[in-house]
Amino acid sequence: MIYDFSTRLVNIDSSTTCTLECPKCQRQPIRRDGFKVPGENMPWGDFLKLTEFFKTGLTFCGQISDPIFHPKMVEMLKHCYDNNIPVQVHTAASHKSKNWYERAFTANPKAKWFFGIDGLPKDSHKYRINQDGKKLFEMVKLCAKMGLFTRWQYLVFKYNENDIETCRKIAQDNNIIFNVIYSGRFSTTDKYKPENPNYYLTSNRDEYYEKWKNSIKASEEWKKSIQNV
Repeated sequence: MIYDFSTRLVNIDSSTTCTLECPKCQRQPIRRDGFKVPGENMPWGDFLKLTEFFKTGLTFCGQISDPIFHPKMVEMLKHCYDNNIPVQVHTAASHKSKNWYERAFTANPKAKWFFGIDGLPKDSHKYRINQDGKKLFEMVKLCAKMGLFTRWQYLVFKYNENDIETCRKIAQDNNIIFNVIYSGRFSTTDKYKPENPNYYLTSNRDEYYEKWKNSIKASEEWKKSIQNV
């Protein structure tokens, strides 16, 4: 069977930079072992190649980065707008100025923005370590006020499981779409695991982690490739 990938959106992990230290992020095992996160900023030419092929849309959703840190992110958004290419931006970092967000929102009024704030803005840093949740929420409100598609994504943890409806009301009051997300990344004794079993997905996380640790993570070839970056 031949697949026509030209009809699919493509996800772009455009750099290796993120200022957050979210414990479940796949950056963390690499950094804990003292290695540099591999990769580089996506070259402009590579980005143009992707936009020439994936006309149906791009998703900027970093697995090891936050898209706001690519040095040409605003230009990428503008290019997609000028060429009528749908765009989604998934972000949780807060280390950009208000002026930067204004320029990014203006560059592509059709872009859809998804912001990761887990709990009340004042509490989100408990998982999104280094995040200024209150500042980021001001940018979320700005995004909505400027008329862009704006979604607040709320991962449920033990520290925020009782604040869901409060945050939902805050979102409604500011014309922001509110999205509750349940995670399955919790181990049995995880301090972030909600007490209410309805607020997390069941999975044998401990067994999976042990298998992963004893295979990929322990691979000398893998370690060498990371160390040489």
